[in-house]
Amino acid sequence: DQPLAAGWPADLLQMASFVRPLAAFYAAWDRLDYKAAQKVTLPAVALRPSIWDTLVPSETVREWVSNLAESFPTENKDRAARLRSLVADLLANGERRLRDQQFEDAVIRAYRVLELIGQIRLFDHDLDSAALPPVHPVVQKFQEELQKAKSAPLGANRSGQLVAAREQVARLLKRLGDPFGQRLIDMGNQGVVKPSVRNMSVWIHGFEAVSGSDPQPLRALYADLQKFIEDDGGPQAKHRLEVARSL
Repeated sequence: DQPLAAGWPADLLQMASFVRPLAAFYAAWDRLDYKAAQKVTLPAVALRPSIWDTLVPSETVREWVSNLAESFPTENKDRAARLRSLVADLLANGERRLRDQQFEDAVIRAYRVLELIGQIRLFDHDLDSAALPPVHPVVQKFQEELQKAKSAPLGANRSGQLVAAREQVARLLKRLGDPFGQRLIDMGNQGVVKPSVRNMSVWIHGFEAVSGSDPQPLRALYADLQKFIEDDGGPQAKHRLEVARSL
């Protein structure tokens, strides 16, 4: 936010004025501050041809960021649609963390992607993991099963509706006949996203990194998450990933 240096050559000032908003846009997008990115006044083209011209966001990219900056929808079907864009953006964000060897950050993003896929599938069933109706027959039966097995039951919010954690969401999806239910259960119990491992991350409750220094397990995890996203999102999923990765 500092002013450009006085006394710079005119051509350098001109180029700096062109590049700075581009940097601000991409920096805000990368830190998931879509509203800040949307507010950046972007240049159309440079005053003269330049290699920097390739950094001017396309209309597709601007629309992508603008959509992610909008308020979260109130209807479950619209929430699912929004989150399918967000989950692609988070996967691409995590891939950049992995590329830059920020492995612990990549773990946290991977877990959130896995959690979001479950929430998306639940929204498709017109159910919200943070506000499950206790009278819904499948939800009610699931709660009874948890209590009978002396497992941790579904929580409750201030409105008296039930709340499901990530693993509970996956198990509920399985009871709803969703093909992703078992897949989410299986994947959630493997590697660094397994709760007993992930919770020990320095970013969660632990005192040291859990990701290690070998990127290969994380690369395999991200490949599996990409497959999840593509299987869930259908033909549009690859397009969403392409736009998200353009950053």
